[in-house]
Amino acid sequence: KGTRVYLRKLIPHNHPPISKAIIRGWTENFKKDEDISPYAEIKTQNMQLIELLDQIREKNMEVEYQLEEIKRLNLELQTSNKEISGLLEERDKNNEQLTAINQELDKFAHIVSHDLKAPLYNIFSLAHIIEEEVQENNMVEIDKTVRMIKKQASQMEKFISDVLLYSTAGRHNISKEEVDLPDLIQNILKTLSIPPHIEVRVQPNLPKLFSEKIYLQQIFTNLISNAIKYNDKPAGLIEIKYRLSGNLLQFAVADNGPGIPLSEQEKIFKPYETGSMHRNTSTGLGLSIIDKIIQLKQTAFWVESKGNNGATFIFTWPTEDIL
Repeated sequence: KGTRVYLRKLIPHNHPPISKAIIRGWTENFKKDEDISPYAEIKTQNMQLIELLDQIREKNMEVEYQLEEIKRLNLELQTSNKEISGLLEERDKNNEQLTAINQELDKFAHIVSHDLKAPLYNIFSLAHIIEEEVQENNMVEIDKTVRMIKKQASQMEKFISDVLLYSTAGRHNISKEEVDLPDLIQNILKTLSIPPHIEVRVQPNLPKLFSEKIYLQQIFTNLISNAIKYNDKPAGLIEIKYRLSGNLLQFAVADNGPGIPLSEQEKIFKPYETGSMHRNTSTGLGLSIIDKIIQLKQTAFWVESKGNNGATFIFTWPTEDIL
């Protein structure tokens, strides 16, 4: 009986309405194609489909490649954004540091100009007095005035030394060496003018360390000299002691002086700040130098005082430095 093959084709949605005239046209067109094999038509259409599928496959490969490229570019963009964010954060941090440094420099300039101008003015005035006394040949007054000039010059020298120590503290790589703390403290005490009414007690068996000797010398020198300078008792007492606290050494320099008012116990560690009792005799840098060294060692430094009748300055040091 043979095989009948049906070929169907969808009519586009925008095709004109199908009328009898259109159907007659299709019939006449089909009669012209009666000699065409339906199998050949199917084969032709299949070949066209295969070619179209190959084109689609190529397009898909291109799209996949483009998608991978987009992903790669997105990752690069995200990385770049993170780097930019990091740079912006670093810039903001640097700007904050620069602002703080500029503020400190402004304050430094004001303090230096004030603290150096006062003794210079005093020296200038005392020089005029010497000129007058020379004319009168008053050697007693001249000797007294010269001692006053030396005192003013000594204050200037101390202030300049403290400024240099503060500005350089922690900026250099200090090599470690063996430090015998009892010897170090005894040598410091020999260099200080200790009034007869002040007793200094040093705890026995202070440890030997392998550490930055100059740092320890600066710390103990400042703390002991402050305890001596500001002690107002007829029988002054200064105690230097230590103990182990976890993985840290805890050193303390205690005195029975006037103490530190509670309202001033935070600000005294800031550069150029002094307690109300010490404003005329201190540069305001000694404790700041210690605080800077302690920050470098990543330990701690604080004061304990009830506001009167003595103060204890405490700092910690790594036990890994013990010999």
